[in-house]
Amino acid sequence: MKNKEDLNVFNFIINIRHKFFLYFFNNMKYKNYMGNKKTTFSISISQSIKNYLERYQRSIFNKSKDKRFKNISVFINKILEICVIFFSQGNGLDDLEEITKTPRKEVSDFFEDLLVGVNPYQFEESIKFDKYRPLGKLYFNTFAIYRNFISNTFKGESASDERIVKIMNFIGSFLLKNKLTERFDAYLQHDNIIIEYRGYFSNIHYNYSKGIAGLCGYFGFRIIDFYYEDKFTRLVFKKTPLVKDLKFSLKERKALSFYNSNRFISLDHILNNEKIYLWMDVSENNNSIVGVKDYISGKEIISEYLSKLENIDIQENLDKNVFLNENILKMLSSFNWIILKDIKNSDFIFNIKEKDHPIEFRILKEILDKYHLL
Repeated sequence: MKNKEDLNVFNFIINIRHKFFLYFFNNMKYKNYMGNKKTTFSISISQSIKNYLERYQRSIFNKSKDKRFKNISVFINKILEICVIFFSQGNGLDDLEEITKTPRKEVSDFFEDLLVGVNPYQFEESIKFDKYRPLGKLYFNTFAIYRNFISNTFKGESASDERIVKIMNFIGSFLLKNKLTERFDAYLQHDNIIIEYRGYFSNIHYNYSKGIAGLCGYFGFRIIDFYYEDKFTRLVFKKTPLVKDLKFSLKERKALSFYNSNRFISLDHILNNEKIYLWMDVSENNNSIVGVKDYISGKEIISEYLSKLENIDIQENLDKNVFLNENILKMLSSFNWIILKDIKNSDFIFNIKEKDHPIEFRILKEILDKYHLL
């Protein structure tokens, strides 16, 4: 590109299509700005911009045969028509510039990748057990794509409350695209930013709400209150100095993101849900174990699991004894009766003592003796 102006136009052409077509098809009543009567309108542009537009139009049409790209005149007219629609909704050049700054593809991919090739009903069931778990590395690594966006958008006095709300609703539009979200609204209330979010699936909605809270922490918003009922969340945020922090302070933003998302996995929420969620949390602590009421009932339960393992049909190339021994050790480790060191070599240490847990220790020893694992 010859100059900065050319580069801005280049970015405009690359980023504008998705956002404007979203406005055009979803958010307004259609007006035929194209009309049937044509006229001429001459402007001067640099040769590099002209070449790029022609090259882009030909490339898209050759790939897709989309009629909007059948020639350069139709293509430019379509761009101008969508611009008129955009401006007629009260948007200005600043809003247009915001679109080119936002990492549209990365944001879209972040939400869409969660559902690639997945039936939403299956996704709803599979994500059930993540409700009260901390956000994983996927979320926090993905939040990092916003670094340049935040640095360019939220710093200094340009980060007005109204602008922030517009940006939040823009990002919310990607949630609406995946057909798991019924409604997403961000608005101002006194000095706070409110997000109201309604979904179609309970478990997906809860996990997405947790992710939204985490993302807002990365932007520099601290959650001060939230209301949740099935498939509806109302989040209340206040701005922190991080919103306009010129140094960006990645460590502090991550900490705030972690704090916000962890509000969704507090113990009171776990206790008010199915007991399996508390059991899952307790099971990850090596200082807790699975206990049994008495020797007879405990032996009966464990024998049932061992019988299921013994009756599994395995692949022909697998050694039955190796398969059985490894899975028995995994089961005992899940009970927190042992701590595995090297499962391939059946290397482990006891996690319970006979004097403290005589019944469990007796059953454990009997299993290890039976399958020659000592």
